[in-house]
Amino acid sequence: MKKTSPAYILGFMIIICTVFGAAISFVHYVTLDMLEKNERLHKNRMICRAFRLPVAGVSADAYQKAIDAAISYQQLTHRGRVWQIYTRKDTGEIGFVFSGQGVWDRITGILVLSSDLSKIANIQFLEHKETPGLGGRIEEAWFTDQFQRVIIAWEQPVDKRIIVGVARDPKAKNRVDAVTGATQTSMAVMKFLNSELEAFKQAIKAWREERILLSGLPKGKLSREKLRALDFVSAGSFGQVRNFSFLKALCEDKDVLWLTHQSRSF
Repeated sequence: MKKTSPAYILGFMIIICTVFGAAISFVHYVTLDMLEKNERLHKNRMICRAFRLPVAGVSADAYQKAIDAAISYQQLTHRGRVWQIYTRKDTGEIGFVFSGQGVWDRITGILVLSSDLSKIANIQFLEHKETPGLGGRIEEAWFTDQFQRVIIAWEQPVDKRIIVGVARDPKAKNRVDAVTGATQTSMAVMKFLNSELEAFKQAIKAWREERILLSGLPKGKLSREKLRALDFVSAGSFGQVRNFSFLKALCEDKDVLWLTHQSRSF
């Protein structure tokens, strides 16, 4: 068969594609376990950083031990979405994995809130494909550190509870600076963080209402003050209830005490 014939060229291309395709598949298969381990290590590292956990070493086992000792984990399903929720055992801080659309692709990370959900404790980004040197700077410490202790303005419209960039009040307690030269990424972060906070609030509200129903406690058994306190928490008006000791002082019924404790600790 002539090397210039169409059949020879087609056969040669098929052989080359088959050989290289098989080689790539083999490399992917043998490194799959390593890739999964590296992905798990990266996520655990970000969890420890988000919750500011002390880690005795830099190995995968060190990060896993730090998480096992200090963090409890639970999945919460609401409207078809499975929320990955982490709770710090000693402080009650609650973190969840968020996801939103950036300029080029999805941006995922971990957002940690205070135990009463009134402010952000920390934020870390797990994965993004924003432009290096511009939008990619969202993962830098100067940007993420701004979110620590930022107040969540639950009383504001959904899209204004956290502001990234310019605000009417430069000293607003719910505002952080945007990334210079990356306006679109900064706006995207603000948009999906506010959206994720609202979705998380609704998931928590549904979870708490479900717990009230499962308890079998009739609402008529609760006083108006008790119902008002529970409604504040369920509706996400966390600024109205500064701490759960206030709830416990109002809710003397042992079943309601159990509910408020479960609402706080998952």
